Amino acid sequence: MRKFAGTILALIALATLSGCIGISDGQETAADFSTAGLKDAVFAGGCFWCVDKHFEKLDGVTEAVTGYMGGSGQHQKHETWKENGYREVARVWYDPALVSYRQLADYHLRHIDPLNADGQFCDEGNAYYGTLYYSTPDEKVAAKAAIAAASEELGATVVTRVEEAQEFFPAAKHHQDYYKKYTLKYNFTVSRCGRDDRLAEVWGE
Repeated sequence: MRKFAGTILALIALATLSGCIGISDGQETAADFSTAGLKDAVFAGGCFWCVDKHFEKLDGVTEAVTGYMGGSGQHQKHETWKENGYREVARVWYDPALVSYRQLADYHLRHIDPLNADGQFCDEGNAYYGTLYYSTPDEKVAAKAAIAAASEELGATVVTRVEEAQEFFPAAKHHQDYYKKYTLKYNFTVSRCGRDDRLAEVWGE
């Protein structure tokens, strides 16, 4: 009976799974919170729901906002953003007195697959490339140092991109804190993609 119930739950999750693809979002809107005294940095690492979650667990981070960066035009549907060259990203608002950009970069690399140049986990293509974005020369230096440190630790070439930040477009509220709002569907997506298994394989954690 338990096995049957588990199968039913999995089928329900699959049938209702929004995923990071195929959603008609309507108007894009930002999350509401105060940014007073905070700095921001943008990171990409596959499905932005996962990037949102791993940063919001980190001390010193106030909020992570999912969105898009790097393409052309403005759009209303999730798929259309990606079709026009955008990447799924998270804009991370943090307290610089508690955590630095370099620490964020180091942390991010350890929550993605930095050895995959084609995407992340089960998601492939430009929309899912792992990326450290910088807004200042100091952040660029820090990002490259984080890449070098990760390469040395892994004994392999880290292929995560380092790119200058462009205009950020927040995703619809549907996508903000998705892991909290739709926990079953989120967990099913992560499991289906093999994210945790691959992280353990790369980082040994």
